[in-house]
Amino acid sequence: MKSFFHFRFYFFSFVIGVLFGLSACTGESNQSESEFQTFIDDVTAKLKPLNEKHQLSVFTASVSGDANDYKNAADLQVLIVKLFSNKDSFLKLKQWKESNLIEDSLLKRQLEVLYYQFLPYQANEQDMIDIVMLQNEIERKFAVYRPMVNNKVCTDNEIDEILANSQNEAELESYWKASKMVGKEVNDDIIHLVKLRNKIAKEAGYKNFHDMSLLISGENPEVIDSIFEELDFSTRGAYTQLKSEIDNFLSIFLNKPVDKLMPWDYQNKFFQDAPKIYNINFDKYFKENNIPETCRNFYAGIGMDMNDVLKKSNLTYEEKKQQLPFSIDIDRQGDVRISAGIDYNAQSMYALLYETGFSASYKYINKDLPYILKQPSHFIISDAGAQLFGQMTSNPAWLETQINLSKTETDAISNGSKKHTALSKFIFSRWALVMYHFEKNLYADPEQDMNKLWWNLAERYQMLKKPEDRNEPDWASKPHIVSQACQYHNYMLGEMLASQIKNYILKTHGKKSVDFDASCLKNKELGKYFIEKLYAPGLSVPWTILIKNATGQELSTEYFTKEYIDK
Repeated sequence: MKSFFHFRFYFFSFVIGVLFGLSACTGESNQSESEFQTFIDDVTAKLKPLNEKHQLSVFTASVSGDANDYKNAADLQVLIVKLFSNKDSFLKLKQWKESNLIEDSLLKRQLEVLYYQFLPYQANEQDMIDIVMLQNEIERKFAVYRPMVNNKVCTDNEIDEILANSQNEAELESYWKASKMVGKEVNDDIIHLVKLRNKIAKEAGYKNFHDMSLLISGENPEVIDSIFEELDFSTRGAYTQLKSEIDNFLSIFLNKPVDKLMPWDYQNKFFQDAPKIYNINFDKYFKENNIPETCRNFYAGIGMDMNDVLKKSNLTYEEKKQQLPFSIDIDRQGDVRISAGIDYNAQSMYALLYETGFSASYKYINKDLPYILKQPSHFIISDAGAQLFGQMTSNPAWLETQINLSKTETDAISNGSKKHTALSKFIFSRWALVMYHFEKNLYADPEQDMNKLWWNLAERYQMLKKPEDRNEPDWASKPHIVSQACQYHNYMLGEMLASQIKNYILKTHGKKSVDFDASCLKNKELGKYFIEKLYAPGLSVPWTILIKNATGQELSTEYFTKEYIDK
């Protein structure tokens, strides 16, 4: 499960650019740095209380689903927009940046962060406010929408349960189609939002919002294109074979010819998770498990005390609550929370392990950093750790140690669980290709036929068959397109980094210290590595440099390929 609201907390993670300008004497530098520190203090004094109120309002609204709570969150975000859209402030930042007078490393880093934080808000202020209000309303619609099947209201958990386990074709089709109905409620609003986002991006000097989103978060669009071309090339052959294996299994499971298999037959709303083809029912291991307690004990065992986070979190199902889980940093000083609707199954265990890992990337940022820098370096950093910890759910050693599964049982599922994990990575990599290319094309031409684009990409990358005569906005039922705009590809980069981190730890420590099998489960050196190398530096270090410092090299596709593809 991939989190819903994380993009809003990562929009301002940016790469260090090359500073240019006139040389200056030490006296000028000291004076300029003093003036800039005063500027930072003023911005922080205004931003800090606003940001805390806004983050708390987002959490409150997502739990309650109340329209007034959503309006309060939007109103607070408008005030933040007005702070960052100040033209005089941006002009000062631009002058400091071009003067090359700021030499202190922390001040220089804050200058870079603030400059790129203000930059996209220099468009028309009313357009920015319109974007905030429209996005807020679409998110509210997603949060409170509940699909109907046979005049019965369904939750996401119920739909997931039916799709994952039912062998009734009519039931599968009806629940899958019900899960897409929210698309009709929001698709026109999303297109309007896309056009507004493109407008402000062009006013800021970018080709479109997709390009702007990548560039101001320190990602080169051409490099990302290259990575996803390589991903497609390296996975296509093996995926074709795996897809055939999946189809043959489902054909027997559903008593249906392979050429008649439809998207609702793949045990998931979007076919982004692996179908259960290896005869392992992970759900049964969590039917009577205290999932929050299991999560708490695991993290404590690796040296991360997440008890305070879990205590402040809302982990129950509420009638109008946002159903997709997320984690949020309220005050950049330790008040970190998770919102999730925990059920008694493997998906809930994965989700809570993932979100708690994500929360750790907030909690363990060095509290002595300036407020502006007390944010994770990049979504990719947070996601990588969350992925590693989340996938423990299907790790036999973890199941044996954490939920007291017998050695006989874990031995029996060992081979199948490894295959399941690898299949999950393949399935997600192909799904990530769909999302990346869809969003890229969405912002390149929002007037095109989106329904056609969506299914063309699903057929190309996932090898799914479009239902005959279907022309519905299925694409619009994916909430990340709204709240995590043009950032979904970072989940795939997070997967790549997770493999790179795992390789580094095994290479430098080996089984004598830290391993990602049984020996890692109660090894506090694992938590220490993540805290010191990846989380504590926060935004004081650009993500590209942080990865190199933590793993010895820049982000590479090599280790993901070796771990899951070159088998």
